Amino acid sequence: MLRPGRLDKLVHVGLPSADQRVSILQKQTRKTPLTDDVDLKAIAHHPLADGFSGADCAALVREATLCALREYKQKLLSSNSLQNRHSNNGVISDAAKMHSDAKINLTALAMQTPTSLSSVKVCPSHFERAFQLVRPSVSRLERKVYEKIRNSLRRE
Repeated sequence: MLRPGRLDKLVHVGLPSADQRVSILQKQTRKTPLTDDVDLKAIAHHPLADGFSGADCAALVREATLCALREYKQKLLSSNSLQNRHSNNGVISDAAKMHSDAKINLTALAMQTPTSLSSVKVCPSHFERAFQLVRPSVSRLERKVYEKIRNSLRRE
C-alpha cells in the first residue's frame, strides 16, 4: 500500500510471504472447526495462494467454511427428503418441499438442528473448492507496478 498523507511519508506494505500466510491462516481458523488432516502450512504454500493478502486468506477461510456448510445442508436435505418419501409412501409432504427448496436459509437450518450443526468441520477438499473461488486481490501486474514504485522511492 502506498499512502501519502499528513506525515508526508510514503509507506509500502508488501504482501505476506508463505510463512506469514501460515500465521494469518492460524489466526483466521482459531474458531473454525477443522478436521485433523487440514494442513495450514500446505494451504499457505499452495501455488494458488501466491500473492494472497491477509484479507484474501480470510476470504479463503470463510469460503471453505461456507463450502462445509453447503455440503452439510445438502446432506441434511437429502436425508429429510428420503425420510419423507419413505414415511409417505412416495408422496412428498409440504414440509419436504419446503426443505428441498434450494433457497433454504443456513441460519434457519442452524436453528432447526443446532446440535448436529456442531459436527460440521472444514476439511482439505473444502479449501480446494475455496481456491477455485477466491483469487488474490492484487494481480501480478499490480505487484510489479508497486515494486517498481517502491524501488524508485528507495533510490530517492
